[in-house]
Amino acid sequence: MPLFAKRRFCEKKGALSRSFAFVDGIAFSLGGARKTLKRSLPLFGTSRELSPKKERRAAIGRIFLLPARLRRGILSSRPIRRKMYPSVSLKRRQGNSGFRKNLSMKKYRYILFDLDGTLTYSHPGIYRCLRYALESLGKPAPTDAQLRPCVGPPLAYSFSVLFGLSESETELAVKKYREQYSQKGMFENEPIPGAKEMLRALSEAGYALAVATSKPKIFAERIVEKFGFTPFLSAVAGSGTDGSLPTKADVIREAMRLLNAPAGLCLMVGDQTYDAIGARACGVDFAGLDIGYAEKGELEKQNPDYLFSNFRQLTELLTK
Repeated sequence: MPLFAKRRFCEKKGALSRSFAFVDGIAFSLGGARKTLKRSLPLFGTSRELSPKKERRAAIGRIFLLPARLRRGILSSRPIRRKMYPSVSLKRRQGNSGFRKNLSMKKYRYILFDLDGTLTYSHPGIYRCLRYALESLGKPAPTDAQLRPCVGPPLAYSFSVLFGLSESETELAVKKYREQYSQKGMFENEPIPGAKEMLRALSEAGYALAVATSKPKIFAERIVEKFGFTPFLSAVAGSGTDGSLPTKADVIREAMRLLNAPAGLCLMVGDQTYDAIGARACGVDFAGLDIGYAEKGELEKQNPDYLFSNFRQLTELLTK
């Protein structure tokens, strides 16, 4: 064999030996100890023990059966970089294709918040007053599960649609409910942990904040004052005890009027389908806050612009 050919052969043989040694090391580091390679290998279709040479070949064969990305990392002897995604439950709508993870938000100046289930847990007082009103009409007392959808929508809607009352019965039920609510039920309520801190952070960041609730304004103002939300709010919009502003869309428009805010710079934050429908009717972006009274998966069905699972996510994305 010519000298130059012999030299090239030896160089190739040395490189191959180094590769085999590296592969042996990889095989052991991946948990494929020598005894593993001596077992029956599907790659070779045999149950007899393998010679050292065939062990190395088996190691190479097994590596090439791995996914391409992992295989490239092993054969290149470079550390494999795992592609990391932020653990953010924020989702942004993209046309009609559903949701995608998004790490930025459109620039808003006005943030509107629902009250029940978004800033406060108000169900104990609401449940008690709903039962009082229905029992006053001779109706059986509903269960908590039957009452859950009533937290959020206007009272007239809950009594007429959810409980099937006639128009006259609905008027009387609303009257009975408010009698009890103004005396006891209003303060059978508690702020959701972190709500006050979130409002403070957004206010300090320069946002104009407002509450837009289907609850009568006179009740909403007393509740936000009790829980210390008032200093951070520029407006409180709610329905009227005379039947004015009966829908969520009406309340959102009232909040926008009080703030003198255009729809394109507003974000409505709520916990229920009713909030999403009202925001969409006003041309306002909607952020679902999945901590309130919506059933599992209910908010996603409404195709919200954003979907959060806690106040921290909302605050971080709006203040970064």
